[in-house]
Amino acid sequence: MRFYLQPTLFSKEPLSPWEEHERALVAAGEPLYRAVYERLGSDPELASGGRFHDLSDALSGDGAPFFFDWCHLSEAGNRRMAERIADSLSPRLEAEAE
Repeated sequence: MRFYLQPTLFSKEPLSPWEEHERALVAAGEPLYRAVYERLGSDPELASGGRFHDLSDALSGDGAPFFFDWCHLSEAGNRRMAERIADSLSPRLEAEAE
């Protein structure tokens, strides 16, 4: 079993104009989400790269719109997540195929 922490508008930079608008609507929740990401990222068991995968940065560095709202992904965003998940599973699937 694997666990994946998805990105939200609080973990993506830069934002598209639409995403900036959407993040402003839910700005009150930002401190909570940033605290959760920080806590999960600093947990030694989770950071070991085992079953937990932090994908919160998967959309950063690209100003294209990947969100419909603060946390729901567009088709392009889902494609990017699927690629990252497939990359994380690839070594295990290759090992099982041998």
